[in-house]
Amino acid sequence: MNLPVRRNIQGDKLSPTALLGSQLIQRPLQLESRNRILRLSLQSRRLTRLPELSYISRLPRQYQQRSHQVKAVIKIGGFLFGDKLDDNRVKAYAQVLKDIHKQGQEIVVVTGGGETARKYIVAARGQGANEAQCDQIGIYATRLNARLLISALGEDAFPEVPETIEELGRYFLTGKMVAMGGLQPAHSTDAVAAVAAEAINADVFIKTTDAPGVCTKDPKKHPDAKKLDTIGIRELLEMLSEKSIAAGGYELIDPVALRVIERSKILTWIVPGDDPVNIKRALREEAVGTKVVP
Repeated sequence: MNLPVRRNIQGDKLSPTALLGSQLIQRPLQLESRNRILRLSLQSRRLTRLPELSYISRLPRQYQQRSHQVKAVIKIGGFLFGDKLDDNRVKAYAQVLKDIHKQGQEIVVVTGGGETARKYIVAARGQGANEAQCDQIGIYATRLNARLLISALGEDAFPEVPETIEELGRYFLTGKMVAMGGLQPAHSTDAVAAVAAEAINADVFIKTTDAPGVCTKDPKKHPDAKKLDTIGIRELLEMLSEKSIAAGGYELIDPVALRVIERSKILTWIVPGDDPVNIKRALREEAVGTKVVP
């Protein structure tokens, strides 16, 4: 078998020993050449890459795929967390939320304090606590309810309760449902839900309550009260302007929440919470409760 003859730059035939030496010299040079090309390639990529990635490109793949779906903040009133907790009712709400989430909707749920919060607030006032301290006690109760809901939601929910808007943002980016309670004194969970809706650029804010919707009068006191199918946000603000803002004293919806909704123009529904399916109906914009037009 005739092997190819290797010659040096002057044309002289190389001996086996010289040939081996030239190969040993050339191999590091080839490796260095490859490394240099790789470094230039990486440098070129760094120079041509945009300085800031778009916000959506940093999200998990599953979140990117659902980014075109509806983002909703759902406020579940304290009626769900009564003096005697109804396990089946909590499970029913959790199942509806799971169904919505599996359809690709992005969900934040804010829980009210319920009877637990009210009882502790009354007891704290009796011990001489001021309103800020009472508010803080109420916040702890709302977060306890949020943890209960997380237990019912299972793997569909982020396992922790956010205590700041920044934490809400991080948890929301996981693509899981986020359940949360209050954030700070002097802010009702209605206001927290409205700010959460603003923070995630929600398409819709749904509040479930123990009333049929917005009524001309308090339906608990006036049997002739009529439910309004639609109401403007300014008109609703005027109706609620005389409501109490003491700790634990919010009714129907907090005016502070309405002002947040108004400035961000978030479509809002106030729906009866006796049937959790009403949340689905509101998302489909069916005739349920009251539609609040921002």
